[in-house]
This record gives sequence, structure tokens and C-alpha cells, in this order.
Amino acid sequence: STRKESSAASDVYKRQAADCPEETLNLVELAEVAGVSLRQLQQAFKAFTGMPPAHWLRLRRLNGARRDLLRGGGVTVAEVAMRWSFWHLGRFSESYRQLFKEFPSETLRRGRG
Repeated sequence: STRKESSAASDVYKRQAADCPEETLNLVELAEVAGVSLRQLQQAFKAFTGMPPAHWLRLRRLNGARRDLLRGGGVTVAEVAMRWSFWHLGRFSESYRQLFKEFPSETLRRGRG
């Protein structure tokens, strides 16, 4: 797999995943869109970004949730978590804390303030 192929597969994945929290992305479907096998998609994405696609997508979703929490607007942490497809609130909160060094509720309070 060349760097150019890696970049192309990664670009397809990023375009499909960008700012669409409502859609749960299916790697098999993305591989079909990119015209590569699932394994090729995973390898190309990791070669280009340094991480597997699932990890990148999780970070993207966590960052999207953070943006929404900072915006506030009368939302709850649970609503934001579910909007970004985090169905287990305890795991969401812990993953969020590990990445941002604060709990989602703290971010929400700061966003409202």
C-alpha cells in the first residue's frame, strides 16, 4: 500500500465521518465506498494517521461532544453523549475525563458560565 493510497482511503473515511454524529459509521461500508477491503482500509488509515480508524473516530466523537458541551444551550451531558453515539454514560464520562482532564459535567458548567 502506497502513501497515496493510504491518503485516499483516509480521506474517504474522514469525509464520511466528519461532523455526522447521528450516523454510526460502518467500516465495511466505508471500505466499499473507498473501493478497498476492510483490512486495506484499516491498514491504510493506520499508516496515514498513526491510529486505527475506530480510535480516530472515537476521538472525533469525543471532540464533537466537547464542542456541544461548551456551547451549552440547555442540553444535558446524557443528551450530548447520546447524540455522539456514546450509549454507556459511565464509559463516556471516563473516556472524556482521560482525554480532556475534566468530566463532561464540568465542561458543560463552564460552557454555560
